[in-house]
This record gives sequence, C-alpha cells and structure tokens, in this order.
Amino acid sequence: KGTYQGQPQQSACINCDVGRVVNTDAASECVDCPVGKFMAAGGQTACSVCEPGRYQNLAAQAFCSTCANGYWSDVAGFDCNICAEGFWYTPGATT
Repeated sequence: KGTYQGQPQQSACINCDVGRVVNTDAASECVDCPVGKFMAAGGQTACSVCEPGRYQNLAAQAFCSTCANGYWSDVAGFDCNICAEGFWYTPGATT
C-alpha cells in the first residue's frame, strides 16, 4: 500500500508522488487527493484534510494554503469564506 507498479513483470513498486495516494495492494496507479485534502509525502495510503483556516481548491496537491485576513475556512476547506460583519479571522489561528 502507498506504492504502485504500472508495468508488468517488474521486481519493485514505486511510491506515489506527493498529492497522490493508493490504499490497495497490487495497484497499477495512484489516485489524486481530492479538493480540500493534500498529501505532503509520497508513498502514503490516505490524503490529509486541510486544517481550519487553510484550504486547497485543486486536486493532487502537497499542501494547503492559508486563508487571507478577513477570510476563514472550516475543516476540509476547499475555499475560504469572507467573514461576516463584526467577525474577523487571523491566518494561523484555529478559531
């Protein structure tokens, strides 16, 4: 798991690239991490969810981006939302 081999009769498997995973044995290809998730290391079996205040709006990515001042994102954020009047968000904060 975490590796694949797309060619027949090979003696070794290959780690999935960052942003891609495989969680089955005998895989012939890796799958992209979906929007809202990422994987920073190769050879993994599951994508990680973006933390609150971070987002990822593209698939197959190695990291999540931080929301700008005045915007927020909840867990599994695929975009940032503008804060309502009277509220604020500071990048790096978790609430």
